[in-house]
Amino acid sequence: MTRRADFRFNRFVLGLFAVALLTTSAVLFAISYVGSLSIADQELKRFARKEATLARLVFDQTFSRLDTYLRALSENSALRRAVWSRDERLVLQILSDAARQPIGAQFELLRIDQPDEPDWVDAGASLYDLDQILTPALRSRMPAGQWHMFTGGEASGNTAPVLLAALSIPLVGDIDGRVVGQLTGGYVFNDSKYLLDDLAKALDTESLALFLDERMISAAAHGIPQ
Repeated sequence: MTRRADFRFNRFVLGLFAVALLTTSAVLFAISYVGSLSIADQELKRFARKEATLARLVFDQTFSRLDTYLRALSENSALRRAVWSRDERLVLQILSDAARQPIGAQFELLRIDQPDEPDWVDAGASLYDLDQILTPALRSRMPAGQWHMFTGGEASGNTAPVLLAALSIPLVGDIDGRVVGQLTGGYVFNDSKYLLDDLAKALDTESLALFLDERMISAAAHGIPQ
């Protein structure tokens, strides 16, 4: 009886030991698994922050170039003299020449308003009806020298809204220092080949898309906008 009791007791102890060993292994596995998830989560967050920083840098550089170009154009003495003398043909020629430059071509909205004549000269070219998004009344109220975002063109169906970034700069006459006109340039995100190319290079990807309010407004695959 004693030997049987000892045998049963030993089996019971061995069983407890086996259960304890399995439990310990499971706990160690769980700790290791949770730890690996935590590390993976941290890596994903770090990667996301890096991608966001790169994307922000590309946006800032793009608009810095556009800003510098438009401000330089507003300082063009020939343009300001032509606006002051109301030489519409010369103003259109200067703006058209500027729009043919690599940076100038990115301005789908490029026009000059006179204080008493909105839409005086329009050198822009866009597939979108930007006049419905940024009206003369809105342009006249825009704070000078600041980029502003405008949306519009929403329609039923699958039509994506148009996202427009615009900058307005006053043109000051060389003779009397009066404001003789207002130069406005606009960049449309829906047709943003240059921006998408720069983003694709920075993020090292062949396909990406821009979204506005959960709706895709522009996309590119292998560097080709869609």
